[in-house]
Amino acid sequence: MAHPSGWWCSWFALSARQGVVRGVYDYPRQGADRELKKAVEGYWKGRITAGTLRRTAAGLRRANWRRLAEAGLGEVPTGDFSYDDHVLDTSVMVGAIPARHRAAVERDALDGYFAMARGTQEVAPLEMTKWFDTNYHYLVPELGPDTVFAADSARRVAELTEALMLGHNARPVLVANLDDLATVGGLPGKRLVGGVVDGRNIWINDYENPLATLATLLGLAGQVDVSASCSLLHVPLDTAPEGDIDPQILRWLSLARQKTAEIVTLARGLTRGTDTIAAEIAANRAALAARANSPITRDPAVGARTAAVTAADAHRSRPYEERAAAQRARLGLPPLPTTTIGSFPQTPDLRAARADLRTGRTGTAGYEQRIETAIAEMIAFQEHAGLDVLVHGEPERSDTVQYFAERLTGYLATRHGWVQSYGTRYVRPPILAGDTARQVALALRDEVISLEAARSRMQAAGELATAGYPRAAGPGVYDIHSPRVPTTDEIADLLRKGLTAIPADRLWVNPDCGLKTRDWPETRASPENLVTAARTVRAEPPA
Repeated sequence: MAHPSGWWCSWFALSARQGVVRGVYDYPRQGADRELKKAVEGYWKGRITAGTLRRTAAGLRRANWRRLAEAGLGEVPTGDFSYDDHVLDTSVMVGAIPARHRAAVERDALDGYFAMARGTQEVAPLEMTKWFDTNYHYLVPELGPDTVFAADSARRVAELTEALMLGHNARPVLVANLDDLATVGGLPGKRLVGGVVDGRNIWINDYENPLATLATLLGLAGQVDVSASCSLLHVPLDTAPEGDIDPQILRWLSLARQKTAEIVTLARGLTRGTDTIAAEIAANRAALAARANSPITRDPAVGARTAAVTAADAHRSRPYEERAAAQRARLGLPPLPTTTIGSFPQTPDLRAARADLRTGRTGTAGYEQRIETAIAEMIAFQEHAGLDVLVHGEPERSDTVQYFAERLTGYLATRHGWVQSYGTRYVRPPILAGDTARQVALALRDEVISLEAARSRMQAAGELATAGYPRAAGPGVYDIHSPRVPTTDEIADLLRKGLTAIPADRLWVNPDCGLKTRDWPETRASPENLVTAARTVRAEPPA
């Protein structure tokens, strides 16, 4: 019953309870104020010790267990906490450590772990890709004929023991392929997890349908656990801090803490009868109806414009080949044109400027002058580096998605709705609360696609060619998720691979994402190497 994007497997052998148990696979691990992010980055920068980092992590784990137990969950999960990524943790647990990282792991397990996640200047990290269709990025295990597995369950056992010693009824969770569990046989006598609370979206659950499903499951299996459909890593932590959102909309939202409460309510209704949660069902039904009928969610003007859209609106007046030729001529683009994705480092000075504007310490004119100065500096750097197509660097945007969402009707931006994207990178996805309007320029969207594919070493270029993709692509020639600066030779080798699948007039040379999370020293070095590599490969005779 678990959604595939969860891919968590719970080990049930330690619990002897019968009937209905309330539980979750895992819980957001960052802390209410992203304490984990700050501690890990502090360790990387040498501001705190490994011991301090471990103590911070232990405190966050215990706080999560306590909060889940106090919320009424019958079991708390263990083994779900991670400094970076739970798939990487599983690779380490089974000994699947790439040869290039083994010495570092043996020398210092924590630093070696982070080297696998981020890379170092000497060693490349593991490939990173999205977890099914979510925005969570996991580190892909490197498995091959020479992989020698060596299980080390010490950390998992230690965390389980810790939870038990604190008085919790604990359930270990592991990453596993649920398809492999389909051979367990029939359900009688089995313990079944009913993932009836949607762990992916941020809206309240409809109580009545899940209760009917759970009742059916209880008649089929020996024991039913009421749970979320997947990991709760995919939603923010709590609605409580969001004081800027309309209270009516807040009643429609269900984040990790609210989903936990929904699980507890449904389990109580299943075990004690729906009469015991009649008030909750009535409030839930009213909130669902209010959202469905609210003018916040429906804009007649948007509906009318949508109804007027025809098939002709999906087509441009001139074919791609003609548009591409005009673009190359207008911009004077060479083969293998170079650019960046859009953003440049969000420095402490830029963050301070936005904070000063919010608090009134700086007026609009003073703020805009600081932004214009930053833009001029970013353009000057790109001109010096020799990039073919320049960007303004987005200094006025803390987050591009949020920036546009704040300028569209129907979208809401949160202040504390952080969701882990990868490692210590957390984002605040905007909430689409209703019909949206306002034209936003997306002219390049169907002209050039850029991909977060640097760690896959141009595999995406071959896949695009196989699929017959006819337009320009920038598969990404260096990984912005790592502080590592790629060498000119490395980038040139990737371009040569890319050219076997995509011709030079359609292959763009760019990093695999924006540069806002990077520091300026590596940002200066990497695009300069990118330009040098592109010029080198341009000068080579066609293969």
